[in-house]
Amino acid sequence: MIRQKGTDSVRGRIARSRSKAFIADARISRHDAARSLYVRVGLAGAVSDSAATMTSLDDLWYLADEAAQQAEQTYHDLQDRYEETLTFETTKYVSRPRFRTVASRIQENGAPYGAHTLVTRPSDQLLLVRHAGVGMWVLPGGETEASETFREGAERELEEEAGVTAAYDGMGLLGSVQFVSGDHSTWGVLPVFEATVHRESDDPTVADPDDEITAAQWFSDLPEDTRDREQLRRWRDRRSD
Repeated sequence: MIRQKGTDSVRGRIARSRSKAFIADARISRHDAARSLYVRVGLAGAVSDSAATMTSLDDLWYLADEAAQQAEQTYHDLQDRYEETLTFETTKYVSRPRFRTVASRIQENGAPYGAHTLVTRPSDQLLLVRHAGVGMWVLPGGETEASETFREGAERELEEEAGVTAAYDGMGLLGSVQFVSGDHSTWGVLPVFEATVHRESDDPTVADPDDEITAAQWFSDLPEDTRDREQLRRWRDRRSD
């Protein structure tokens, strides 16, 4: 058999060329497949993150609505129990994490800050405590414990923050506090009781277990840095009428 060297050489070169082209195409196909997988995974991750965000937002809407319903019930219960109470409204703009914390508190009993007390003595001085966290003079009070009523919680907080025992006379102020964070809003109730110390000699002493209260003092005139000062002045004016 006679070999045709030239023809075989040409055929060999063609075969080798086709082989290289096939290998190159295979590499490109693997590269494209990898890129496609990467894109699909990336899109899936983005969709997953978006779904998680939507779930978080939906959860916050639900929490805010549940909190508002509880606040409504608590507000009307207190209004029915304590008639002719001076009411007020205020709005606070808060961060989203703070909004979630406050809404969770409201969901429990309607009151994000618990209960407080307006305490006076025969000279008509008002008792205030110094709150380190807010850097202002405030009414004694705080969050209630699980088994406490609002009044019981207010009495306990008064004794802890000022070392004072007083006779409770009813409710002096009933606040509606609106909380806003971006597109979310809810509200809570702030019950403030009235109480009287019948002896002038009852000087306050601080025994706050949370170390938030640094001082307690009787005041004839409200300090400029008193929280809710205008509401307290309205309450005083009403008492003197």
